[in-house]
Amino acid sequence: MSVAPIFLVGMPGSGKTTIGSLVADLLHREFYDCDQVMEIKHDRTIPDIFEELGEDTFRDWETSVLHTLSEQQDTVIATGGGVVLREKNRKLLNRFPVVYLESNLQILLHQTRTQNTRPLLEGNRKDVLEQMLETRSPYYLEVADLTIDVSSRHPSEAAKIIYRWVREGALA
Repeated sequence: MSVAPIFLVGMPGSGKTTIGSLVADLLHREFYDCDQVMEIKHDRTIPDIFEELGEDTFRDWETSVLHTLSEQQDTVIATGGGVVLREKNRKLLNRFPVVYLESNLQILLHQTRTQNTRPLLEGNRKDVLEQMLETRSPYYLEVADLTIDVSSRHPSEAAKIIYRWVREGALA
C-alpha cells in the first residue's frame, strides 16, 4: 500500500534535511530535499539561480519541484524555508501531512553561521532571520499538522517524535 509523502517545513537552519533523512530511514522511505532536487534538475546551485535568474524564477522552480515531489508516494520531503510564502504552495501542502520544525533565533543563527549557500541570509543574518521568522511563522503554522520545537532537541529525538506520530496514525 502506498502512503502519501510527509513534508517538513521550517526556517533555514531548523534541520529539515538532517531530520528528514533520519525520518525517512526510520520509516523505510525515500528522502528528497527540494533544494537539492532543484539544483540537480536545473544544473545550478541555489546561489547561482538567485544571482543569475532572481528570486522570482527560484520561487517558480521551487513550486514546480514541490508539485512534482507531492506526487511521489512513500517519501519524506524537506522543503525550502520559503516554500510557504506562496499561497498555492500552502494549499498544496495542506493536502498532506506536514511537520513544522520550529526553532528559536539563537539556534538558527548558530546553525547557519558557516553556510554561504543561502542567498537570502546575506547581510545582517540576525536581522534577516528575525524578519523571516516574523513573516514565515504564521504560514508554517497554517500548514502544519505537527509542530516540534527543535531548539533544544537532538535531530534523532525529533525524528523519533515524527516516526511515532506517523505510526500512531497521522497518515490514516
